[in-house]
Amino acid sequence: MTAISAEIKNGYLVSVEPVDLPEGTKLIVSAQLNSDDEIHGMTEEEQGTSPEAIERWLASFHAIEPLDMTADEEARWQADRKAQREFELNTSDERVDRLRSVME
Repeated sequence: MTAISAEIKNGYLVSVEPVDLPEGTKLIVSAQLNSDDEIHGMTEEEQGTSPEAIERWLASFHAIEPLDMTADEEARWQADRKAQREFELNTSDERVDRLRSVME
């Protein structure tokens, strides 16, 4: 397997150095988080179903700032969603076949 160093810039995956792979090469990308980028999940107490835990969760949820987008940003986002949906619909049979072959 070939490893490629890349980073996210303006929402796009950008290679850190030139990549010598044929056009159309499929890639699997995984994030290498910095120690300050570590993702923290909820504690067991925060995930509880008691009224207090639910209130804490709702308070955390309502504290999230709303996402503000310009009309151009929203149009690009909607176009990306449409393209992703079309890609998934067009490749779903292939992905199902690969999963079946792995499970056999």
